[in-house]
Amino acid sequence: MPDYTGDFKVEYAKSAQSKCRTCGSKIEKGLLRVGAVVRSEKFDGTYPEWHLPACFEKKWMTKHAEQLTSADRIAGLNDIKFEDQKKVLGWLTGGADEEGEAEMEETEETEEEKKARTAREKA
Repeated sequence: MPDYTGDFKVEYAKSAQSKCRTCGSKIEKGLLRVGAVVRSEKFDGTYPEWHLPACFEKKWMTKHAEQLTSADRIAGLNDIKFEDQKKVLGWLTGGADEEGEAEMEETEETEEEKKARTAREKA
């Protein structure tokens, strides 16, 4: 199991080269991605394991929620859109209100899943 540092990173994908470490889908350029920072076994340093927000929230957070304890541990949080900041900060408090959560989940899955599905179909 990777050695997580307890630090995280959020940003919009700079290219379409990264893949979600949870589901394996390509993360298209411009989509929000969440990285759990891991200590490397091959070199002296760290790197982010990128995840789609929906995968990070549904699968990664259920196993490692205790590591995401403070907004101070999330690099790049101030560089993303306000609506995305609210979504990420909702993970710290256990989620947004039901209406907001359902709205975010529906929008997020629709955009990300369509792009991921389209990319897989083209491959």
